[in-house]
Amino acid sequence: KFRAGMGTELQLELIEAMDKFSARRPELEKVKSFVGKHIGTCRKPAFPGHIVVEALNEPDASPVFQSATSLCKGRSLGWETAIKWVNKPQAFDPCRMSIPAGGFVKCVAYSPDCKTVALGLTESIQIINVVTGDMICKMEGHTRGVNSVAFAPD
Repeated sequence: KFRAGMGTELQLELIEAMDKFSARRPELEKVKSFVGKHIGTCRKPAFPGHIVVEALNEPDASPVFQSATSLCKGRSLGWETAIKWVNKPQAFDPCRMSIPAGGFVKCVAYSPDCKTVALGLTESIQIINVVTGDMICKMEGHTRGVNSVAFAPD
């Protein structure tokens, strides 16, 4: 169903399956999360097999990765060697980070070297280390609010 562009229908079926097969709920939740994360790819894949490539990017122990691996086993699909992981993340959503900014974040900008991020809050700007999540500095005193932030290219 996912490859046929029916991701929403698949998500509904997964919800029903979670209720019906409670022992497999954690596994089904990971599959449902994958479907939700890639619903746009499902509707309009960039190339044949795009969904399978996304599944192969999941952690090795995930049910989605395992299914994609068994689907590819013994087949020559032509695109399976296009990308080789070096130090592939083995955590779900490894690029997701929560930063307790202490206010409403109105805008965000990454530094040119991608090591820091600037958060524009209602009345301050915070510079955050993207690896640790630690605040490097805070600039306060904006009386009219912060509507945009940017880094100079130098």
